Amino acid sequence: MAKRKSCTIYDVAHLARVSVATVSALINSSAFVGPARAERIRDAMAALDYHPDRVARSLRTGKTHAIGMVVPDLTNPFFPQVIRGVEQAAQQAGYSLVLVNSNEDPEQERRGLQTLISMRVDGALIACCDNTTATYDLVSRRKTPAVFLDRVPLGANAIRISTDNFKAGWVSTKHLVDPGHERIAVVAGRIELSPHAHRVEGFRKTMREAGLPVLDEYFRTDIRYHRKPATRLGNNCWNCRSARPRSFAQTTRPSSDWCAP
Repeated sequence: MAKRKSCTIYDVAHLARVSVATVSALINSSAFVGPARAERIRDAMAALDYHPDRVARSLRTGKTHAIGMVVPDLTNPFFPQVIRGVEQAAQQAGYSLVLVNSNEDPEQERRGLQTLISMRVDGALIACCDNTTATYDLVSRRKTPAVFLDRVPLGANAIRISTDNFKAGWVSTKHLVDPGHERIAVVAGRIELSPHAHRVEGFRKTMREAGLPVLDEYFRTDIRYHRKPATRLGNNCWNCRSARPRSFAQTTRPSSDWCAP
């Protein structure tokens, strides 16, 4: 079967009875094109099934109108919600989103980010899978605009968007301390990552303010998100209760659990 010849901007201009410059102006929104001419150009593009070459266009303009996004775990329900919001905002601004899942693997994160940079994305949103500055150093070295979200590399002078995890840890612990709980078991995520580290700092602050001890034996960290068979509580969960330390004597068991995955 013979390969179909690709139509060019010259074919569109010829069919629409306008100049190539007019077609280019409409495609790139670089100049005003009257309604009648714009309609003829769009009809010609549809008839010829013409689609602008984004690569060639990016070489001319220096912009791809694409944003890269790196997330550590697509099975964590937090990130699909964030991705959906980012994609909606990007589309409203005329940008496409290119997604990379690092699968909590620093090497996979590095390769994925290198791919995004080689695609000449106009910027990147990054949720790191570790606490090193390697990813920040890479985008800085390649001069790729980047915003770090949720997980922020410690010590990096990066633009960031994140929850006030310290305050979240402080407020949630007060919710347990104020009713009188004194022995509180801590079940937390990867403590080397900024969200978990800051939540635990908030927990410790509340305990200090209340004059309560923070016992190492009450701590369980590095809890990972995992999928469970469907139950009436939902399909996915952080299994904090089962992660709770079990080696307490009956009289010293925690009276409450503080779970910060």
